[in-house]
Amino acid sequence: MRDWSYGQRMPSYYRTRSYVVSDYGRYGLARPPHGCEYVRSGNDVVLTVIATGVIMAVISGMYN
Repeated sequence: MRDWSYGQRMPSYYRTRSYVVSDYGRYGLARPPHGCEYVRSGNDVVLTVIATGVIMAVISGMYN
């Protein structure tokens, strides 16, 4: 597992369907801003810009 932080860029393989959290409401997450999506990394959820993979926010331990 890797620790992510604001401003880093996630690798492109995280922008595939197997990592994208499309049921964000189920976890109490707000709808992502336009052009962004949530992706899962281990037990964390990371809000990224779709086009670039730049991290906007990290929610640690969402899947504990």
